Order: sequence, then structure tokens, then C-alpha cells
Amino acid sequence: MSVIVLHKSTNQRYILLGTGFGAYKAQRPSFLGGNLFPHEEADEIPVAAVCDTRGASV
Repeated sequence: MSVIVLHKSTNQRYILLGTGFGAYKAQRPSFLGGNLFPHEEADEIPVAAVCDTRGASV
């Protein structure tokens, strides 16, 4: 069974191919603390893959 997705801004319809979840974490040594107190940065990126009626991914 396919799932039809409606893009509200453009009123275009797409077919849902799948969903995913990306995450990353990066750290670098701090100026004063070195590796004891590193600067850490992390983020999560939810994504969905869709295609149009011709099968072209968007």
C-alpha cells in the first residue's frame, strides 16, 4: 500500500518512499581544558524520501 503525501505550500502530491533519521556528534579540544573539557556539538535530522508520479525523487 502506498502513502500519498501532500506538500501544503505547493499543493503537490508525492509518494512516500521511506523515512530516516540522521544524527551526528562532533567534539574538539577546548582552548583551556584540552581533552578534559571538550567542545561538543550534536544534532538530529529527521528526513523523509518522496518521489513524484514519474518516479523522480525530490
